Amino acid sequence: DVLHVRTIEFLMAYPVFDLEMEREGVLAKRSGRLSADEFAQAAEVVHGVIDGLPEYVREQQRASP
Repeated sequence: DVLHVRTIEFLMAYPVFDLEMEREGVLAKRSGRLSADEFAQAAEVVHGVIDGLPEYVREQQRASP
């Protein structure tokens, strides 16, 4: 499992965003234009997801070509 229970609980506390996880990073999005508050929430979600990833996953991502 990549997402820890704490990360899932963190995500449940925020409005719903579509998450895309690529080797280069994480993207939080939804259809339409985001307000300034929604943009800030999306940034918090991305930071929370990255912070919640196990260290071994982050290290694998850094090591990938």
